[in-house]
Amino acid sequence: MQQNPQEQLSHKLNLSRSQIKNWETDRYQPDIDTLVSIASFFNVSVDVLIGFKNDFDDEPLQELLSNVQTTYTALNEHQRERFCKQVSVLIDMLEDNQDIF
Repeated sequence: MQQNPQEQLSHKLNLSRSQIKNWETDRYQPDIDTLVSIASFFNVSVDVLIGFKNDFDDEPLQELLSNVQTTYTALNEHQRERFCKQVSVLIDMLEDNQDIF
């Protein structure tokens, strides 16, 4: 039998179905750590999860940032450090020579 998203979320994040129901009915709100876990489960940012609408809506950039976040979370600690250093180098290159494109 296939689980619905609520059951999958409940199982994956070790939450009771009543907790999820209380959030859905606005009886209670999840804490920030739980929001982060839920956002990760649905592969969206917390901003999207809570309905925050950014005035800067650059879809290609948002897709890239989502891919970066997904990639980063899949890395171990050592890989994350290297990843951050590489991204920092790219940012520095862009800041130093903005006409490289």
